[in-house]
Amino acid sequence: LLEMTSAYSGFANAGQRYNTSTIKGINSKYNDKVFVAKNDSSQAISEQGAYLISNILSDNSSRSAVFGNSLTVYGKNYKTIKAAVKTGTTDDSRDAWTIGYTPQIAIGVWVGNNDNTTMTNGGAGMAGPIWTKAMGKVLADVSSTDFPMARGIVQKNICADGSLADAAVAGKTRTEYFISTSLPSSSCSVKPTENKTEEKKDREEDTESEESTPVATKISVTSSPSGSSTRGTSVTFSALLTSAVKG
Repeated sequence: LLEMTSAYSGFANAGQRYNTSTIKGINSKYNDKVFVAKNDSSQAISEQGAYLISNILSDNSSRSAVFGNSLTVYGKNYKTIKAAVKTGTTDDSRDAWTIGYTPQIAIGVWVGNNDNTTMTNGGAGMAGPIWTKAMGKVLADVSSTDFPMARGIVQKNICADGSLADAAVAGKTRTEYFISTSLPSSSCSVKPTENKTEEKKDREEDTESEESTPVATKISVTSSPSGSSTRGTSVTFSALLTSAVKG
């Protein structure tokens, strides 16, 4: 349990895992330091990878479909405390685990029978309640347990199949966090497409309107008396013609 909890504490500490020790130090009766535990650390996982794991394990809404609120940590006045958590159960429910953490602390709980007989439930049902109450007590006065976003982490819109979306559309896309150098290779288009049929119809109507525009043409014809007669006067006839031409 100590080793497992120590491993998960690496996620809480931006990928840095520290050595564990049950004894911090030993002094002699003369107050001389006989033993001091080494606080050595190593980068077990990248800072970006640790953030992604913590973001997944602290998503209450995603795990609620399976666990309900059995792993939700509550502080004072039933205020929800954000915490990453993972449960585990061995075959036949002989061992039940719940290990979780925040940037401030990591706590692991194991539940099992001394004679290794089976239990009636697993990690969330047996070890979960102990873990949530312990975390709630320890973190009751902590103002924020949010995990700091690591450099190189970006948030992108994706489609249901995990492809990168070209826009954010309610009901069609969701946002996820990625390492900037490890984005999905496939893409999907959710942008509204223009109705080409309607555009073509509109253009045809405009053309027909232009073709049916009447253009007026005035024609004048003058008629005089025939022959050598001087009687009468000349008469001018005027007509207004219209024709449809393409503009």
